[in-house]
Order: sequence, then structure tokens, then C-alpha cells
Amino acid sequence: MKKIVSTILVCLCTLSLAACANKGSNNSSSSTKAHSSKVTESKTSKKESSKSSSTKNSSASLATTSSSSVVNSSSSSSQADSSTKNTSSDVGNLLIGKKYTVEPSKYDDIDVNTAMNENKAPQNIVSDYDYNIDFTGANTATYHQMGKDFNASYSVSNGSIIIKSSAGTQTLPYSLNNGTITFNNFTTSETTSNGSHKITWTVEKTDY
Repeated sequence: MKKIVSTILVCLCTLSLAACANKGSNNSSSSTKAHSSKVTESKTSKKESSKSSSTKNSSASLATTSSSSVVNSSSSSSQADSSTKNTSSDVGNLLIGKKYTVEPSKYDDIDVNTAMNENKAPQNIVSDYDYNIDFTGANTATYHQMGKDFNASYSVSNGSIIIKSSAGTQTLPYSLNNGTITFNNFTTSETTSNGSHKITWTVEKTDY
């Protein structure tokens, strides 16, 4: 009987030791899994952090590029504004209050007085062909010829001032540099009974 009891106790102890060993093994496995999980989470966190940093850097780069484009656009706009200066409105404002005399200086490339003396030009070319322009506004003027005044309007286009009145249309070529208007000599033509002739004109500022 004692042997039986002793054998049972030995079995119970063996089973108890086996159960403890299994429990320890399970705890160790759980601990290992938990540690592995923490390592994985740490790596994942680092990857996400790195990805987030990369995204921020990319956004910053895009913002810098966008800012640069705005600056370049502003620069282009400034250049465009600069290129639109000296417009017809500028010319009109510069002309207000100024008076000019337009008169023939040559007839077929011959001095007009010489041409008249040699009967190569009309005898009235000096007294009747010349005219005066009084610019009274940004697009208005008084046209004076042969003792008569005519209300006139004018426009500016492609380097020319076009003056219109009931007496006709006159075109004066000009150049504009640093706010100063310059009228250069220009040539027109007329047809008479003895052919076509060239007339060279001069434009001079005056206080008539």
C-alpha cells in the first residue's frame, strides 16, 4: 500500500513539474513574441517617420519652386510694363500746349527757294503749302493754313501722328526717346500737270 501511495506521489510531482515547465516555456514564448512585436512596431514607426519627413521635404521643395515661379512671373510682368511705356497717351500728354510749323524745304531734292527761282517748283509753295499745328489736348488740335483755323483731332500710330480736319489729313512721323519727342524731315509726293514731284518737309517748334 505504501508503495502505491509513493508511486502516486511521484507521478503527481512529475506531472506538476511538467506543467510548470510548460508554463515557463509558454511565458518565454510570449515574452519573445512581445519583444519581436515591439521591434517590428519600432521599425514600422521609424519607416513612417522617415516617409513623413520625406513628404515634408518634398512639399517644401514644391513650395520653393512655386515661390520661384511667382518671382519670375513678377519679373516678366515688370518687363512687360516697361515695354508698354511711351504709348499714344504718353505722346498726347507730351504734345499738349506745344505748337509746330510744318513747311517745305526741298522740291525734288532741290532747295525750295532755288526750285522756285528756277521755275521748277510752284511759286506759291512757301506761302500756301506750309501749315501750323497747335496741340490743345491729348487728342485735339488746331490746324492753321492760309490764314484759316480748323478744329482738328489726332491719333498716334506706328511712329506717326495723324492729324485730321476739314482741311484734310496730315501725317507727321516722330520718334520718342526718354520723354522727348523729335520730328524728323519727311517726304511726300504730289502730282501736277508736268509729272510727280517729291516734297521734303521740316517740322519746327514755334510760338506763332
